[in-house]
Amino acid sequence: MVCGLYTFYGVWIETSDFNFFTGSKIFHLLFAFSTLNLDFSNKFDHLEIWSFIFYTLLFVGSLQFLKTKGRETRLLGFVFSVIFLNAIIIFLQSTIFKLFFVKWGNYTAFQIFNSIYSSIILVGMVIVSFRISKIIKSKKEIDIIETQYRKSITDTSRWQRFFHWIIDSTIMALIFIPIIIFLSHGFIDSDMYRESESLQMFFRGKAALYVITFVVLFIYYPISEILFGASPAKFLTESRVVNSKAESPNFSSIFLRTLCRNIPFDALSFFSQRGWHDSLSETYVVKEKTTGFKTNKLLWILPFLIIYLLIMYFGKEYFTR
Repeated sequence: MVCGLYTFYGVWIETSDFNFFTGSKIFHLLFAFSTLNLDFSNKFDHLEIWSFIFYTLLFVGSLQFLKTKGRETRLLGFVFSVIFLNAIIIFLQSTIFKLFFVKWGNYTAFQIFNSIYSSIILVGMVIVSFRISKIIKSKKEIDIIETQYRKSITDTSRWQRFFHWIIDSTIMALIFIPIIIFLSHGFIDSDMYRESESLQMFFRGKAALYVITFVVLFIYYPISEILFGASPAKFLTESRVVNSKAESPNFSSIFLRTLCRNIPFDALSFFSQRGWHDSLSETYVVKEKTTGFKTNKLLWILPFLIIYLLIMYFGKEYFTR
């Protein structure tokens, strides 16, 4: 939280002043605990803006959790599921960088120590965020409506399904764009890329974008829906993925479900009776019992976040002028 608040302040101060702190050894030790490296570009501005939003949601979610004595867990579940996915990706990125790009002979003793130390912290973040997300979901029950004649399960509404798509798409972009940029820079500078005209043509065309999107979907959704039964956005609406027996789907169903997400305009199919990736994989997205605040009481956060983003993006530009 301290790192998040300081980097928020770093958006508004001069780069030289900010680098005075970021260049210190204390910052490198503390920054390992800054688990949300959500960076659209190489600029600090985006890192701080998006990270501060998630730190704020984590703080508000913690207050709600304490106020309701553990009943309200939506924001906590959302943030920790994002931390879990992000920590995995950063760990993979860090491992690839250390194996193929780092020249260890040029590293100082502190740099080597900090590299090992950061990897240990990342593994710890993966374990802790996984356990918290798993515990939160394990305490949720499917919302079953019982009548005199039958039992029925409440389906997630169409607008909430569309909300899932928007939020999950945003999270995927925040998590995966930095590592895609990082790997692409390293690959473009490699001899294999320079010597192969076919590779150059492939990565300059639309096919590369389709392949990257396909890979990202097959990392993001299967990991979250197999382990937790829900993507991060579904934590917010208290929803989960089930099969026709209201049980957790098996791997093949999740695989088919993710494969069908690549169908063009699949996101708009939510406005029909069932989404295409639901009907083709015989899966359903259903509601869980609400144990905390009503959903509309959480929506008050959105206007503040929108105003914050507008101020940070346009206010920063005006301030620098």
